[in-house]
Amino acid sequence: MSIENLVTEKFGPLQGVKIVSTGTLIAQPFAAELAAEMGAEVIQIERPGIGDVGWRNIGIRLSSKDGKSAVATTWIQERRNVFCISLDLSKPRGREIFLKLIARADIWMESSKPGTCRKWGLDDAAIWQVNPKLVITHVSGFGQTGDPDYVHRASYDVVGQAVGGMMSQTGFPDPIPPTRAAPWTGDYLTALFTMWSSLAALTYARTTGKGQSIDVAQYEAIHKTLGGTMVEYFQNGVVRERSGNRAQGFQPLDTFQASDGWVVMGAIGDVYSRMLRVIGLDPADPKWET
Repeated sequence: MSIENLVTEKFGPLQGVKIVSTGTLIAQPFAAELAAEMGAEVIQIERPGIGDVGWRNIGIRLSSKDGKSAVATTWIQERRNVFCISLDLSKPRGREIFLKLIARADIWMESSKPGTCRKWGLDDAAIWQVNPKLVITHVSGFGQTGDPDYVHRASYDVVGQAVGGMMSQTGFPDPIPPTRAAPWTGDYLTALFTMWSSLAALTYARTTGKGQSIDVAQYEAIHKTLGGTMVEYFQNGVVRERSGNRAQGFQPLDTFQASDGWVVMGAIGDVYSRMLRVIGLDPADPKWET
């Protein structure tokens, strides 16, 4: 099989797009896998001897037919259509092979603490010398620049949810502790922003011939999905609190226990009036106006 065409059967809107992915776990590699499901050629680089040590082993595992090995079910699901290879980027030979892959790629996605790639001589400027049209997407917990007390820290999903503000709104009011959104919602949100920004940059790079460098911070991706909370705070000093399954802007939107089990119900606008009729109440009655 020629290295110029790893995907032998072309399909999907991203056919012909070549992506090199060097991150681990979820936030960045899942973005690359989404592209692979749309027909892109994705090469996932793992560490020699151990692979993606966390994601290959965490959680429920499936055994091989001969029973000699096992791999995590999530890794099976989230590395579909991805070509996995082992490469040590900290070694000269590993970097040499990596740069050959980069020379034929459209996008390089990586997740690491800022400064890691630069330490290996793989900063943006060096990469663009090999491929000036390349889109480079850096994924980290707290971004590539900013407060030095944060940017050099590692992060996991639950850390991003806490710093990004998601946990302050998820769960029931005090004294119940804040709750993470499961499973790994902060990582998956980061992956979606990673894929979206990478494709936007690829469009620009193909139009101008100039590569782009993207800085995706996990906590910022999470905070972006919290609605108007930032505007509410800076304009009115309002801090949203945890309210369980209830919506703070309107009701009913909640889980309710009925005689035959739990029901989820939400109604706003004209749907609210129709719901009242269904449960036998008169929408014209002032008691049910709000």
